[in-house]
Amino acid sequence: MAEYEIIPKATLDAIEESIQRKRGETAPISPSQMPLAIGTIPSSVDGTDAPVGGIYFTKPDGNGNPTECSIIGYAPKGNYTWTNQIGFSYFPYLEKVSFINCLKITSIGQNAFQNCSSLSTINLPDSITSIGQSAFQNCSSLSTINLPDSIVLIGTEAFHDCSSLTTINLPNSIVSISGNAFLGCFSLVSVTLESGFNCNNLNLSASTRYTAETIVSWLEALEDRTGQTAFKLTIGTTNLNKLTAEQKAIATNKNWTLA
Repeated sequence: MAEYEIIPKATLDAIEESIQRKRGETAPISPSQMPLAIGTIPSSVDGTDAPVGGIYFTKPDGNGNPTECSIIGYAPKGNYTWTNQIGFSYFPYLEKVSFINCLKITSIGQNAFQNCSSLSTINLPDSITSIGQSAFQNCSSLSTINLPDSIVLIGTEAFHDCSSLTTINLPNSIVSISGNAFLGCFSLVSVTLESGFNCNNLNLSASTRYTAETIVSWLEALEDRTGQTAFKLTIGTTNLNKLTAEQKAIATNKNWTLA
């Protein structure tokens, strides 16, 4: 089969065929077994088991492995977390994942894209408010990710060992970032903090590739916390040594601790 399609009427059949191909098996997979293989399929608006919209796997490589996935128009009854909904572990060659008109998806859950080592491009819906633990861990080909302004929480090791990640924006909507969120992201060079950034314990010390100008831009973006509890920004000794005393004072004068 040159192209995988998962659409409302044929959802279970297409999922079954995809899983069979990846497992090298032909044994039928009953609907009751599907959650064990692909995670929970959200209910549609009318209460049936088939989702509204669809999931499309396309652009197979030379071995027939799909390299792109488009998730289109999911609309379950309520907001839900996207956590291995389609069993990405069975599709390790995916290079691109696109969410299209998926405004009911509010969270990228724990381990959702973990070990998708070929994933280089993903767009997140504007509805996303949180990224769960290890959601993108070991996505070693991911170089850039744009976080929507709706993001509030980033969980522990969310981007752990994203060794190719060079560029990320951190909007000022974020209120909590795990200290290990960017552990092992040693290629980071272009990190943008939105003006008014006010999140405690951001740790960007995994990389030493930032310029002094980039680091100063972070300090200038920090919210002034004078008269409030001090917050901490961790950038590591090597990066601290790139700053002058006057530059460090940009943060300390706003009641931020640099580490």
